[in-house]
Amino acid sequence: MLFIFAFILTLLFSIILISLVLKYNVLIRLKIIIIVVTIFLITAGLFMIYNSTADFACYQEMKKWTAVKGIVVDGRVVGERAKRPEVIYSYKVGTALYEGRSDFGMPSFGGKNYRDQSSRAVVKEFKKGDSVCVYYNPKKNKQSVLKISPKWSSFLQYGLGVIFLPLAFGLLFSGFLKRK
Repeated sequence: MLFIFAFILTLLFSIILISLVLKYNVLIRLKIIIIVVTIFLITAGLFMIYNSTADFACYQEMKKWTAVKGIVVDGRVVGERAKRPEVIYSYKVGTALYEGRSDFGMPSFGGKNYRDQSSRAVVKEFKKGDSVCVYYNPKKNKQSVLKISPKWSSFLQYGLGVIFLPLAFGLLFSGFLKRK
């Protein structure tokens, strides 16, 4: 569904770019650099949209996972430069005991102090021995998360893909136009 939406949005942006190029009689000679940049933008845009669509499909599947009670084993801030929280938890499925780790999908960019403070705030919420809700994959009990949400990088990839494709098509079609 997202791929179809991205295609329609890309087509719409491409039509707008082409109409602007036609209206203002822009002349761009098709050179090898334009072809290379266009091919790169199309490839990168399609890859990003496809990859993020797969991530969103995984997120939809995770919504169906089973919830159980778990216990926090440890919580700490990890990483030198790209600090992030790490909460270690255990949970039981049937008679089997499993252990999982979560960084809550926190991005590893931003200011070092901001990442450190944010990570410490998350770790502070989860004290050793606290009860937590764990979502696990009923098909692979070892696969689990504490929070079901899409990755921030999925939104970034999808947005960049939707931007790259119209730029590529606008660049490509503007090269075929001649000044009147």
